[in-house]
Amino acid sequence: MRIKYLVSLFWFVIVFLLLSEFLPAQQTNLFTILPLSKDTINASVIKENLLVNSLDGEFGAYQSNVQVAMSGTGTYAFCWEDYRSGTREIYYQFFDKFGNKISDNTKIYSYEQLANTSPTISANQNGIFIIAWAQSNGLVVAQKFNSYAEKIGSLSYLNESIYDEISNLSIALNSDNSFVAVWNQRTSNNYNLIKSQFVYSSGGAAWDNLRTLNGSNSHYNYLSKINAVSVDGNGFFFVSWFSYLNDSSYIYLQKINPDGQLSGNRKIVSANPGFLDIKSPQISFVGNEIF
Repeated sequence: MRIKYLVSLFWFVIVFLLLSEFLPAQQTNLFTILPLSKDTINASVIKENLLVNSLDGEFGAYQSNVQVAMSGTGTYAFCWEDYRSGTREIYYQFFDKFGNKISDNTKIYSYEQLANTSPTISANQNGIFIIAWAQSNGLVVAQKFNSYAEKIGSLSYLNESIYDEISNLSIALNSDNSFVAVWNQRTSNNYNLIKSQFVYSSGGAAWDNLRTLNGSNSHYNYLSKINAVSVDGNGFFFVSWFSYLNDSSYIYLQKINPDGQLSGNRKIVSANPGFLDIKSPQISFVGNEIF
């Protein structure tokens, strides 16, 4: 009995050592037989050690205010502020739906030292992307891309140079490649306005589509830093912001038609008379409904 026990123990040790030798090399194959969908497997690949930026140049360690968007085709892109050259520039990086980089970190534009604000990015279901930012002279600009990180057309200029402070820039891209950009504009008398611009699918911006969305009696109006504008499945754009008026706070919503015209008047979504604690609304959609 003792000999039989020792023989069994011997073969157990041998099998254990063999498995220890070969199991690490076979783990990848073991995972492929799990009952996971293709999308689940792709998502797990994308999450694994995803490095977006590269630390190039003497000043490359300071890269911040990153934004990301994913298109309906599964491609996605990042944009951010980058100081690798010693000045504030806008860089971007595209990925395919499997998490592979498309090209390298690329500088989108450089205006002058410390000239560019934090960028914003949006994508639609057809794989088209748009990145927008503002320059120190108050000029808001945007550039479209396809899913291969190739520029579509030239820069779109969304306003005139005014030297007002621009902040909280947000953008929504429709399926026909038209878009609406919104931003806060701080005037010389310290009023904060809500500005919007509609740009046609061709890339042209009409100055009569540059609008102030807040009321003329409301001087302190603010967009959320993200998701201040969205577009639904029918091409209608929606903008939300909050305002302070007479020691009270309000959240407003403005609908914009697919042709860029305002759809009725702005609506009060929430009001808090006598208090200033309503702020930072965000907006998105599910199907053709806005939430």
